[in-house]
Amino acid sequence: MKAKILIGTFVALALALAVSFGSLPSAAQGPTTGPTNLSPFYALYADFQPHQIPAGAWLWYKFDYGGENKRINIFSPNAGAAGLEFRVYTPEQARNIENEDRFVGRGNRDQVPCAEGRCASVDLTWQGAFKQYGTYYVLVINPTNYWKTFSLLITGENVTHGIPTPTPEPSPVPVTTSIQPVITSPVITTTMPTIIPPPPPPPPLLPPPLAVPSPTPVRAVENDSPYTAIYVRDNRDQNIPANTSMWYKFDYGGDRSRIWIQLYNGNVSGIWFAIFTPDQAIHFTDDKFIGRGMTQPVLCDQGRCTGNDLVWVGNFTVPGTYFIRVTNPNDKPWTFKLHIEGDNINIVE
Repeated sequence: MKAKILIGTFVALALALAVSFGSLPSAAQGPTTGPTNLSPFYALYADFQPHQIPAGAWLWYKFDYGGENKRINIFSPNAGAAGLEFRVYTPEQARNIENEDRFVGRGNRDQVPCAEGRCASVDLTWQGAFKQYGTYYVLVINPTNYWKTFSLLITGENVTHGIPTPTPEPSPVPVTTSIQPVITSPVITTTMPTIIPPPPPPPPLLPPPLAVPSPTPVRAVENDSPYTAIYVRDNRDQNIPANTSMWYKFDYGGDRSRIWIQLYNGNVSGIWFAIFTPDQAIHFTDDKFIGRGMTQPVLCDQGRCTGNDLVWVGNFTVPGTYFIRVTNPNDKPWTFKLHIEGDNINIVE
């Protein structure tokens, strides 16, 4: 990006901030204070939280990456429908941004199922990987004339979000003064007046304390959304914290072959699971799913009893990646075991 583009960005940001003085229509008004992450050198770590971007502004975010060609997932819900854009930059591209605007990828509106067949998603997504480790950057752009709210979710096996180290506040050096001793004459008995030293200089002015960003909140589990889902760990004991949901996924060929999913002792522990199609997973905050594990009748001394396990059996006509959300509503952690089987499923990454 040329320096002229950056100057234009600052001018656009200044115009956006001027709305509090009535210079722009009220529909474009936003907060009275603007963001500070206007260049990659002041980029903020992506924190999964909603943020506001002024009209015409360009905001920079970053994430740390361990390399090794591990997949990176970047997702911004509803950003496509809001008219926003984002671009992905390598460390070198970010350093050279003032000389040329070259980037390695951009957010796309994928085609998703809809009533008309296939439609452009309301979200922006990007997936990729790099051999080299380092700090990578995401530029969020608002080309509209209105303030917008957005969230930036950056996940992956080798992705981390660093926490800035607070800068210690300098302490003033105490000023020391010496008092002139009383001088007496060895011959004349009259005491000489005490020499009063000048008042000490005022302490040096200290810069105001630096504002330390709040640390990124610690997530209870890594696979806490479909965007961080892991493949089903079939028949393995797993721990789930209290009042938490964990997401799993499996690939399916779409040939209507049977899928069997079983949560052992779910009816006893209170833990339950739900099944999400790919489209439902994208909009998982709507909490709409295609099915959930149910109890099954089993043979017992009384004839027929309710089983301890939760089971879901079904199939689909569309191939793709489907999702399982396991939820622990209890006030204490629990150990559970999830089993999946079928002729046309894959749970190996």
